Amino acid sequence: MNIMLVLGYIFVFISYFIGSWPVGRSMAKFFDDVEIQNIGSGKSGATNVMRTTDDRMLGAVVFLIDAGIKGTFWTFAMYIIFGMIFHTYAWIIYACFAAVLLGHIFPALTKFKTSGAGVAILIGGLMSLVPGLAYALAVAAWLTTFYFSKGIKFICNIAAVSTLLLVGLLFNFSWPFLGFAVFATALTLFAHRQNFDRWCRGQEEKRSWGDLWKSILKLQGMFKKK
Repeated sequence: MNIMLVLGYIFVFISYFIGSWPVGRSMAKFFDDVEIQNIGSGKSGATNVMRTTDDRMLGAVVFLIDAGIKGTFWTFAMYIIFGMIFHTYAWIIYACFAAVLLGHIFPALTKFKTSGAGVAILIGGLMSLVPGLAYALAVAAWLTTFYFSKGIKFICNIAAVSTLLLVGLLFNFSWPFLGFAVFATALTLFAHRQNFDRWCRGQEEKRSWGDLWKSILKLQGMFKKK
């Protein structure tokens, strides 16, 4: 068997377990002695960490680790190896990215009990694969959706991620990227199934522009304090 294929399969396997690391659960337990698996949504993402620990700084750190290490750093490393050095195996980049996302949403390391929604990983990982313009458009999509959805955060997040994927496909189309985009979209929608259910029942939390601005100011103040 081709040595690069073997290496690719090994990296896909490693990627899944990197994604499975429950960053939010680990951080909440270590810093605040809170077991987020048993409270809130039970998820290991930044949102549930902030909700259950009331620590926005900790939630921001969880987001940065998910986006920066699981997303940006790992995907960029795969891009360097399989996109620039061994470019004929570029599809392995997307396979590894998909494996990280799959591990994050279905984490074997916690017996599939503590998962995340994958938004932070997608936002971070796509930095290596889409142009900077995609992020400007994603912010615009998030704010526009915030306005029309009357402050339903999870819909805004899905709109932003979808924009990143669509712009990436327009500027850098490839069949592996298309396959990844379809997979990532389906997986992200599945990860938000509880949010959709609450939304349909009119129970999903809504926020106003004032709430959004207060959150920004509070987080900014915490960073300055630190």
